[in-house]
Amino acid sequence: DGLHALIVVTGSQPASLKIAAETFANMSLPYPGTDEMHAYEFSMPDISMYSGREELIPDKNYEFTTLGMSTYSYHGYNNATDITFRLPSDFLIKQNQYAKLSLNLSYGAGLRPDSALSISLNNQQVRDIHLDSPGGNYIDGYKIDIPTYLFQPGTNTISFKPYLNTQRQVCDVSNIDGLFVTVFGNSTLIFPPMPHFVEMPKMELFVLNGFPFTRWPDGYETLVYLPNHDSGSIDTALNLIGMITQKNGFPLFGTQVVFAEPKDWVGEMLVVGEVASLPKSIMALAPFQPGGIANIPYPVSRGWDSESSIALSKQQGGLGEGSGLLMEFESGIQKGRSIVVATAQTEQDLLTLGDALLSPGIQSRIKGDVSLVQLDVPKYNVTSMLSGKKYSTGNKGGVSVVDAFFYANTYALYGLIALTLIVLSVIGYWLIRRYRGKRANNELG
Repeated sequence: DGLHALIVVTGSQPASLKIAAETFANMSLPYPGTDEMHAYEFSMPDISMYSGREELIPDKNYEFTTLGMSTYSYHGYNNATDITFRLPSDFLIKQNQYAKLSLNLSYGAGLRPDSALSISLNNQQVRDIHLDSPGGNYIDGYKIDIPTYLFQPGTNTISFKPYLNTQRQVCDVSNIDGLFVTVFGNSTLIFPPMPHFVEMPKMELFVLNGFPFTRWPDGYETLVYLPNHDSGSIDTALNLIGMITQKNGFPLFGTQVVFAEPKDWVGEMLVVGEVASLPKSIMALAPFQPGGIANIPYPVSRGWDSESSIALSKQQGGLGEGSGLLMEFESGIQKGRSIVVATAQTEQDLLTLGDALLSPGIQSRIKGDVSLVQLDVPKYNVTSMLSGKKYSTGNKGGVSVVDAFFYANTYALYGLIALTLIVLSVIGYWLIRRYRGKRANNELG
């Protein structure tokens, strides 16, 4: 069959098989051109935390050429180009912080003063640069500050699009070569330093780029636990590992796979298996219990201006056939570490769940800590909610204990602000009364 290929990765011993598999997983060139290859050794360069594909390092000055945009000239009327990069999922973005662009550009003569170079971030316009010199100009180091709250976890795109206006003579339509703006590749972008600190659970970050398993790009400190050896568990786990690798752009060479229950694992854990095979020690921590007597969360519909809420029903039931379940919650062994569970009632449903989780349409609806996926309908239906306990994870860096507490306890911050205002009001009222009392006594005296 000329439309398909059979790829065999094998070795005479486990060590040689590992070398062959790692080599195949990291082949990024159209080489070799032969039908057969023998791999004898394999080594990876040193990697650091938060260093996946196209991921920016904070407080480092990047030239546009490094980010994939060399010197580029926009000619005529319809031109646009962009630079794309990724940011870590757990950045703690504070107020009054800015990413800084320093642009080196030039533009041609004869443009009207209302010509501009428009800059947008993730399809949202953030700034226009006026090209208002009739004789053209070269601008060195044009500074632009972009508020960091406009960026998003994962992939971000900064786009440049010119709007070149002339005196609107008839000949301008056919003679557009003189209409140009050039952005030079030595322009720079720098993102401010930020601590890594995020409130969990957030499964939207898991489907975004595999976080928190990709805190180290090779999946270091991550464990995949399969309670059963059946093909449903193995295939689903491989699907999820493949999804994480594609999102992050780095093979998970540092990830361990085990079949025995890990009793003292202090890292992140991905658990894949049928409901009956999941150990009670793990499921006791889960926000949703798909079997036995447990409190089951049901989302309650509320108005647009209200937060979603959860009703709890203590009942005995089961997940049933035709459904899959994805959950995220904090490890009981180590604070700040996460466990992600993918489960279903039957092996076939688990296989279907693994396929469903590869769909962008399904991924876009997964969030919170519980996602119930209905698999027995023509178009998979997803119900997501946040029903369990919140926790925080990340390297706080310059974040103080007080900052971390108020970040994770927003209502406590609001209460402290209200209490401060009340205390200041009482003190102000007391001072005013005291002042008026002294003034009245002086007038009587």
